Amino acid sequence: MIGAVVALLAVLPAGSAPAGSAVQIADHDPATRANAVVQVDNMSFQPTTVTVKLDDLVTWEFLDTMAHTTTSNQGFWNSGLRTDGTFAYEFISAGSFAYICTRHPASMRGVVKVRLQATGSPKAGWRLRWAMVPAEDPIDYDVQVRRPGAKKWKVFRTDVTAATGRLNPAKSGKYSVRGRTARNGAHSGWSPVLRLRVS
Repeated sequence: MIGAVVALLAVLPAGSAPAGSAVQIADHDPATRANAVVQVDNMSFQPTTVTVKLDDLVTWEFLDTMAHTTTSNQGFWNSGLRTDGTFAYEFISAGSFAYICTRHPASMRGVVKVRLQATGSPKAGWRLRWAMVPAEDPIDYDVQVRRPGAKKWKVFRTDVTAATGRLNPAKSGKYSVRGRTARNGAHSGWSPVLRLRVS
């Protein structure tokens, strides 16, 4: 098992230290993952919102002459102050992860949205994946499902450490699924909605 549980794994430049529950990856080749790039320039994150899949990287490129950070609102990551270079994270659990620059929190805000995955078929049912690895303290996951025609979301899994679960309800129709990640009780926002048909 990797250190103390992770909802996110950090890919950090030499000499920097991960924050919170992140774990440094020693021999990781960023070219093996999809990579969304956020430019930190002109007192802003550009783009302010990126949407990625599980196990994708987000790389922040620091281009401004003024020092900035990329810092998770729930303490998942913190780049520290930077005026140049890059900082990258591999997102391995679903949710909408808000972040700020700690020096300019009122004006510099961003969000990384991470989708759930599903494999299967409408007839056989679906294997949902909301994380790449099971969680350990202080991380846990929540997953909700909305049934066909329903307005309210229902709990599918709450405060779980498991990374996957099977969805195969008796009622046919189109189901909506979303997930989020918590660290020490501080929750990310919900992931983009995944829609699945059951027959």
